[in-house]
Amino acid sequence: MLTEEMDRYCRPERAAVELDLIAHHMDHDISKYNDDDRNKAENETSLEQVTEHIQASEAGSTTLAPGQFLQGTGFRARTLVETSQLWRDYASLRKAYDVCDQRQPDPPKISLTSQDITRWRMAWRTFQLFNLHRSKEAFDKYKEREVLIPRFKDWPGMALDDLSVALGLSAAAIVYGGLHALAWYAHFDSSTERLLWRISASVVMGGLPIIFVLDTCADRIDDLDLSLRYSIILASAFYAVLLAYILARGYLVVECFISLSHLPSGVYDVPNWATYFPHIS
Repeated sequence: MLTEEMDRYCRPERAAVELDLIAHHMDHDISKYNDDDRNKAENETSLEQVTEHIQASEAGSTTLAPGQFLQGTGFRARTLVETSQLWRDYASLRKAYDVCDQRQPDPPKISLTSQDITRWRMAWRTFQLFNLHRSKEAFDKYKEREVLIPRFKDWPGMALDDLSVALGLSAAAIVYGGLHALAWYAHFDSSTERLLWRISASVVMGGLPIIFVLDTCADRIDDLDLSLRYSIILASAFYAVLLAYILARGYLVVECFISLSHLPSGVYDVPNWATYFPHIS
């Protein structure tokens, strides 16, 4: 009985306390949303002020020396050491006979216009205002996609520098040059033509194997990181052998047609097929 009387008298006070708690939570939520909107508006206003200040103060262009920072941004030009290291990493992926790529790069020097400086400072200020540089989420999201059309090599699963391919092409060159070398003691109109024929046949037989050997040596020089002098010597030998091989192949074809004018007249006589095939008559 006593408990019921106490509940009857205390119920209005309890309801009032609950209403006060609900009102307090509602005021806190409304204040939180107002603070978020106020901070967002302040950030946008600050960004507009920074943009106007930068656009009004920028004039002319700026040149950054190696390792120099652009004031008001996080941008820095590469140092000489970084540039040299990048060049060495790039050169290690090239062939030794690519002489044009062996030259040391010029010292890095970056020229920025007033518009470039404005863009860099606006971007850096935006990163600072919205704490984007501290975010763990990727700034620019992208999705990897497969190529639309797959590509296949002529020899599936086999590179051109494989030993089996090199041996096969070298054997074909030796056979081709050997067939022309069978005319080593054939009749030529002059001794000069005979000498050029023999030299061309020899170059065709041995030129392609030598080219593959030089290509292998170029890869070894890249791995050992030797000096530029060895690369120049190897490149000169490579292009000299390649040029000699092309000229030799061309001379063999041209000489075959030139020799037709020096054949005896009996070659052009029409054969009497009845002598060889009596059933034709």
